[in-house]
Amino acid sequence: MKNITTFLCLFITTFLIAQNNPPIKEAPVNPIILKYKLEHFNLSGTINTVTLNNSWQLQFNEEGLLVKEYNNVYDANKKLIKEYKYPDNTTILETKYEGENGVIKAKYTLNNDKNIIKYEVLDTKDIPDYYILDPITYEYKDQLLVKESSDKSKYNYNYKTETTTYKYDNKKRLIQSSLFYDNKEHIDFRNTYDYSKFNEGKILFLKDNGYYEINQDYNSKGTLTYEVVKENGYRANPLSKVYRNPMYDEHGNISTFSDGEFRYTYFKK
Repeated sequence: MKNITTFLCLFITTFLIAQNNPPIKEAPVNPIILKYKLEHFNLSGTINTVTLNNSWQLQFNEEGLLVKEYNNVYDANKKLIKEYKYPDNTTILETKYEGENGVIKAKYTLNNDKNIIKYEVLDTKDIPDYYILDPITYEYKDQLLVKESSDKSKYNYNYKTETTTYKYDNKKRLIQSSLFYDNKEHIDFRNTYDYSKFNEGKILFLKDNGYYEINQDYNSKGTLTYEVVKENGYRANPLSKVYRNPMYDEHGNISTFSDGEFRYTYFKK
């Protein structure tokens, strides 16, 4: 079970956008720890709320920082699922609401370069142990995330530390992510990224030494518009949110696509 969880976490982490890295159209799969700014979602303008298909909503403050996330927006069951506070320049406080009464309170610590260097859970209520992430530390080089390590010492595993490393090309694009236990030489999982057809808007993503092969197409605005996933050589379901035939508003944000729409409210200037 722990291997499956780790495997999924490695995949999810490496599909997100880096905090201070090149724009999404140049490096769409660079990792990030937490998406909490408008630019992390490839959004621009003085956005207050973003609503997807009446079912999911993000709320930002006037500084462009994420403050609340909701689901079931379309009916009376609208539910707050995440909340963020920014008490100072080096701290982000996150509250997650799980199930009926479950709560996870966590803290992200930032360095002077505004990169997240630590994640830790502060308190929980009515939460199963397997929902709770262990303390994680993060290391950077040239503003790029190169290493994250999770402390597993409280478990009766045959290892104490779970580490993911990241490598980039000379254009600051992620080309490899690898998972190790206790920093041993054997790589337990490795993902690689091929940009040889990036001028055509394509990225080839080989997951876990070829277990998954993912071909992605991006348009000139950096929007993922098509994805083909093969598992052990056979076609599988897409693993990412794909926006086919996207249309954009005057700020360059996606407004409609084949399977839905985004609606925005903006702060008055």
